[in-house]
Amino acid sequence: KRATFWEDVAGQTLTASNLSDGVEQLKRGHVGLTVLVNKYDGIDLPNDACRILVIDGLPEVQGLLERVEQAALSESEVSIRKQIQRIEQGMGRGVRSNEDYCVVILMGGRLTNRIHNLTGFQSFTPATQAQLTLSRKMAEQLQDKPISALVEVVDYCLNRNTSWVSASKGALLDVKPQCGGNVTLVAKNQRQAFDLARTRQFGRSVKLMEEVANQESQPRMRGWLKFQAAEYMHHIDPVEAQKILLSAANINRQVVRPIEGIAYVKLTDSIADQGGTAAKYYRQLYSGPNNLVVGVNSLLEELFFLPETASAFEAVFMKLGFFLGFNAQRPEDDNGKGPDVLWALGRLRYLVIECKNGVVVNSINKHDCNQLGGSLNWFRTIYDSSCTAIPIMVHPVNTFERAASPSSETRILTREKLAKLKLALHEYAIAVAASPTVMADASRIAELLRHFKFNESEFVATYTVPFKVSQ
Repeated sequence: KRATFWEDVAGQTLTASNLSDGVEQLKRGHVGLTVLVNKYDGIDLPNDACRILVIDGLPEVQGLLERVEQAALSESEVSIRKQIQRIEQGMGRGVRSNEDYCVVILMGGRLTNRIHNLTGFQSFTPATQAQLTLSRKMAEQLQDKPISALVEVVDYCLNRNTSWVSASKGALLDVKPQCGGNVTLVAKNQRQAFDLARTRQFGRSVKLMEEVANQESQPRMRGWLKFQAAEYMHHIDPVEAQKILLSAANINRQVVRPIEGIAYVKLTDSIADQGGTAAKYYRQLYSGPNNLVVGVNSLLEELFFLPETASAFEAVFMKLGFFLGFNAQRPEDDNGKGPDVLWALGRLRYLVIECKNGVVVNSINKHDCNQLGGSLNWFRTIYDSSCTAIPIMVHPVNTFERAASPSSETRILTREKLAKLKLALHEYAIAVAASPTVMADASRIAELLRHFKFNESEFVATYTVPFKVSQ
């Protein structure tokens, strides 16, 4: 879908069906701007075939098994390292020798957030780290200048400016080459377990996977490794496999759930200080003010109305709850029941949220209305009467079809209100990132949350609207 953004300026757009012919045209002579849709493998663009390379957005995996693994390991070190490897692989497509040169532009909120992440940056090779460090120094000199100033910097490389060539090569002088590879214990055990399973030695495969799972400190990865142990155990003892799978699912809710399901864990409502909770979250997630802004931009990039984006939208809306100093979870995704997203605002108040950001109709149908009503009933069954919940539906419009019977408390986060929320989030992030002292000041953050009406008492009234029913 992102390729459509470039359509009006593209000389050619290449997919799997026409990739080979299009690449050959680039090698033969000038074509103009060429769009390659999510292609990183088997492409060489030496010399004049590619002098400017843009990587727009994070690489997306295509295979079903890869997508399952990415969902289970999202935001883990393993997932981040794999994405960085793909980015670096893509960057290298335009530079095929020591004498070749190419300007590489990395763009997109999620991509830039990933490379600003400490784990992400350290996952690049030392040479790429040195080049990124040099580019950041250049960026500091461009601060407060118009975008046109970037053209002059790009020309330094394309015109082989001697000072630029010297600075670029100088940045790499002290880089020490990596000696050999680093095969982790996880990779070794996974390989050995697979080889043993091929000869039906499933018990030994289970032992290897449980051994490495017990040594793993990251919960997502530990759950994923236990899930693999359960797969091997299923061949010799299906009942015991379900027990291992239950353990895995309790650690990582994104792995396959056991047949009997898993117990729902109530969302705690212990938020006494929204500003302090938010400040703690920022310190854990962002290494500095600039990274906070980049991180927020990556969130905003996922908050839009578009078909087939529901899962990503729900995941980001949960993260948004944490970012604002609330508590949040995805009950339906974690347990198969409940709302898409649940926020705990404090004082035993909750938001039961159903996300319909992918719909293209001009009214809210009866099915979606009943789904929100069912989620509200689920909440009232699970949580006691001291807890109150406001049902929220994310939908382009706020009008229910005539056959629908929404709860009287229902509120709608419409297209217009989402735009207002995104603008306020951007301005809030800029204010929080004004200086390192603001980012760490819980009382100042609390003031900003109130100013932008992100606090528990004003968020719903400001960023949602009442519903209407067609006559």
